[in-house]
Amino acid sequence: MQTKNCSAILFVFRVGGKPRVASRLSVMTLAADILKSISAAAEILRGEWLPRVIRSSHIEGENGMKLWAGRFQKETDTLVNDFNSSIQFDARLYKQDIAGSIAHAQMLGKQGIIEEHEVEEIVSGLKAILADIEADKVEFSVDNEDIHMNIETLLTQRIGDAGKRLHTARSRNDQVAVDTRLYVKEEIPVIIGKILDLEQVLV
Repeated sequence: MQTKNCSAILFVFRVGGKPRVASRLSVMTLAADILKSISAAAEILRGEWLPRVIRSSHIEGENGMKLWAGRFQKETDTLVNDFNSSIQFDARLYKQDIAGSIAHAQMLGKQGIIEEHEVEEIVSGLKAILADIEADKVEFSVDNEDIHMNIETLLTQRIGDAGKRLHTARSRNDQVAVDTRLYVKEEIPVIIGKILDLEQVLV
């Protein structure tokens, strides 16, 4: 909120849970600092290492593993692939996607939905994929659209039909929810730390 005191406009806001009063000048300084922090974060983001993404599919044959392309007899245009693909952005979720898939495979085994040896193959395959991604030995494909299908495609290539069973009892919406939640959970402490650093500068 804002209130007038003589000719100065004062702003009441909260820092660290305590109400504080600041002049327009200090608020402008705060805004400038925030903008600098955003710019710095953007620079860090642009310099963030991400797995490589290519256009050609890892899967031989028509339409790769697109879930929606079963009725099409020809390969879709690259413009359509680009429009539907999110791998350029969500490639950064590879750790979270693999962690969620390992947990899901273990649940399927515990419930008796898949065989224990299949659980072992899936978990081992996913860990190997993670290691290869971090060693920069993996290229994701725009044709496989997102991080979920790229990981599943790689897994199926490596361990065969057991890899396809990983998708049992879940949708890509489930995977989006899990990956995003895990990612945000990890990023929140980092953001809080930056905010607290900013608070110390302001105080």
